[in-house]
Amino acid sequence: MDGVGKQCTKEQVDVVFDKWSVEMKLRGYNNQNLIFAIKKLCGEINPAESKFLLKNNSIKIILTKKENKHWDQMAFK
Repeated sequence: MDGVGKQCTKEQVDVVFDKWSVEMKLRGYNNQNLIFAIKKLCGEINPAESKFLLKNNSIKIILTKKENKHWDQMAFK
């Protein structure tokens, strides 16, 4: 996402963390609105401890697992 942190502010990024899902909406990047979502995660997360970071060329979504278990993947199959 080339230049996302230069084009957008944190106010243009909405991330909703739920116990079993995450959804990010980005408004106004290259004159587009984008959505990234995982509707059912492989395990439960702690929404209050999860966060996102807006970097120059990326948006990092940091999920904090409720239990320290290995996940083979992010999304539940």
